[in-house]
Amino acid sequence: MEGGPGRPPESQFNRVQSIDQFRDRAACKGVHPGVFYPGSAQYDERAAKKLCEGCEVIVECRQHANQAATREHHGIWAGEKVEERDKRRRKEARVRSARKGQLTLAQEAAQIALEPSRDQRTARQAFGGLM
Repeated sequence: MEGGPGRPPESQFNRVQSIDQFRDRAACKGVHPGVFYPGSAQYDERAAKKLCEGCEVIVECRQHANQAATREHHGIWAGEKVEERDKRRRKEARVRSARKGQLTLAQEAAQIALEPSRDQRTARQAFGGLM
């Protein structure tokens, strides 16, 4: 379902709004946002990361920070700076790619195992497909 001009599709819009669903349970609730953003007078990387360490919504926060519709390009989210999030995304993409490659190899091996051998093909041709 389309979200209308200038808005993402409705499903993405719902995910964008999901920050409100977890923010109230976050360890950073009530903390000045500047703590999480370089350039702010309140910025404190160590304190920000420490808050995130034991947060019960760190997974939701990380998902929010990494979603294409809401990608956060500034600040610390889920205990990670932008560079750390980018590094994690690249690593996860490599792992997904490797898994996909392994799956493809496994599927190819299964196909090869099911393919008739050259001798079986020759016999079929010789006997007119009676085998």
